[in-house]
Amino acid sequence: MVSGWKTQASAVDALRKQARESLDALKEEVRRPVTEWEQAEDKRVTGFTDRIAAINCLSRDAGGSEALKGRLESANQIVIDSSWDEFESLAQQAKDKTVAELTVAIALAEKSEAEKAELQRLRDEEAKRKEQDRINLIAKEAAKEAEERLKKQELKAERERKEAAEKQEALQRKADEERKAS
Repeated sequence: MVSGWKTQASAVDALRKQARESLDALKEEVRRPVTEWEQAEDKRVTGFTDRIAAINCLSRDAGGSEALKGRLESANQIVIDSSWDEFESLAQQAKDKTVAELTVAIALAEKSEAEKAELQRLRDEEAKRKEQDRINLIAKEAAKEAEERLKKQELKAERERKEAAEKQEALQRKADEERKAS
């Protein structure tokens, strides 16, 4: 009796399995257009969301003012129209936000660059002033040394003149004494 039940159960299982496979195949065949449409829709939506993300990314990764101006120009060239379908308003919001952020970033970058340039100019002027001060100090020291040398030379020359005059006087006296003695 058990073996008969097992046989009947095996037959029912085989029919159930065959019915399940045919229903699954039928389900897949009937669902295929919906699945293909869902995949195409996902791809379309992903395309739009990627484009919106690209618009948002234009205002990130700050750089110099020239790079930011290039990004602003790119953002302004993006055309938001009916081709964006239901994402048109989101895309317009992203573009407006990006343009505003880039405008602010450009102003800040230009201000920062101007401040850096001014700071560099002041540093350069300070370095030139220090160099000129150093040159002036060296020139003053050289002039002072030259003046001291000149004074020493004048004193030496005066001393030599006095010595020469004294020698001349001594020779003159000696000559006078010799003339008197002779």
